[in-house]
Amino acid sequence: MKIARFDLNLVRILLALDQARNVTLAARSLGLSQSGFSTALAKLRRESADQLFVRGPHGMEPTSRAQELIVAGRELVSRFEAELHGARVFDPGADRTEFRIAMSDISEMALLPKLLREISALSPQCSIRTLSVFPDEMAAGLESGQIDLAIGYIPDLNSAGIYQQQLFMHTFTCLLRKDHPLRGPKLSKAQFESLDHVIVMTPIRSQELVDRTIEARKIRRNIVIRTPHFLSLPYVLAQSNLCATVPAAVGEAHTSTGLVRTVEPPFVAPKFAVHQHWHRRFANDSRNKWLRSMIFRSLGPQ
Repeated sequence: MKIARFDLNLVRILLALDQARNVTLAARSLGLSQSGFSTALAKLRRESADQLFVRGPHGMEPTSRAQELIVAGRELVSRFEAELHGARVFDPGADRTEFRIAMSDISEMALLPKLLREISALSPQCSIRTLSVFPDEMAAGLESGQIDLAIGYIPDLNSAGIYQQQLFMHTFTCLLRKDHPLRGPKLSKAQFESLDHVIVMTPIRSQELVDRTIEARKIRRNIVIRTPHFLSLPYVLAQSNLCATVPAAVGEAHTSTGLVRTVEPPFVAPKFAVHQHWHRRFANDSRNKWLRSMIFRSLGPQ
């Protein structure tokens, strides 16, 4: 096919469907109607003489020919964007932009207030949008630029092209209601085992670390509540004698409610590193570099 008659918008159709694996969602991401998207997809299939995407157990799955075109399309878009914006330097004091940061609710509680203060002071016309994204979707979001940075303990984010920088080390603490009859600063093994426990079941991998530590030390834990939410913990604990073992940032944030207090667990709590992650496509992007630098100054080693 000749470039003079080839519709380069079809590259956007190809990449959108590869990311969404669903025609309706892909159309929506491009601001197109489903019928308009389907018409463009049919044209792309004719031009390539291939079905490109077929229905599978996980949605619309690319054929081998489509995978070849996707690689070429991403390179084309990446090189064009680099040339288009390469010479522009981000001015934090004057530019208006929205920084899109993927983080868990834990990270929001612990880190977002400080980041908001820094951005408000240094880049007053900019804003922050936090995104809740599953780890297996983060790599694609970072590569496409829909996510500027991902912050947290995300060991599954190890795809080729993903860079990372350690911000700080973190650990765990236990939470009890403020007037709990156990008054000491640290729980003994017997006290820990005598309590009923609430645990938070989320995709956040850090919780696995403390669960494995408790199991390895053969410490019994009678779990009476499993919940997907950290935010409800102080209100649940305040009206019970339950105990929750949580990342220290959660404990610190929840003590501000006046409903709960932190105590040390009866074991050496595991530590884990919190990183910021970005894609190599944006390693030299001045906007992304400024954001990474600001976050490292704010949250990194003091």
